[in-house]
Amino acid sequence: PDPAALFDKTTGITQILIKTDKLSDGGKSRDGSDVLTTIKGTLPGTVVKTIIPSANPGAKFKVTYRLDGDDVLRDATLSGPFYGGGGNVTYTVVLTASDTPVTIKAPSRPGGA
Repeated sequence: PDPAALFDKTTGITQILIKTDKLSDGGKSRDGSDVLTTIKGTLPGTVVKTIIPSANPGAKFKVTYRLDGDDVLRDATLSGPFYGGGGNVTYTVVLTASDTPVTIKAPSRPGGA
C-alpha cells in the first residue's frame, strides 16, 4: 500500500481514534520516568483494512492507546488477524514530536520555470 495513505485525514491511521469501540481504562504504565494512562478498546476489521489492506474485515482488532500526563497520544498498539492464516499479529505505532524545525522547499521545475 501507499505509505502516504497512513496519514490520510479520513482513511488513515488517525481514524482509529474516533472509531474505537468498547473503550476501557487499562490502568497506568511506565515508560522511563513517564507515567502513562492506558486506554483499551476494539476496532472493526473494516477500519483496520483501510490502513493495512490484508487485515480481515470481518474480525475485531484489539487496540491499546497510551497517553502522557498532558493526554497526548504516545503510542497505539493493534493486535489481530492482519494476514490470512497467520494468526494474530501486533503492530505498535510510536508517535513523537520533533523539536527540530523543518524547511520545506518547492521542487524545482524542469527548465527552471
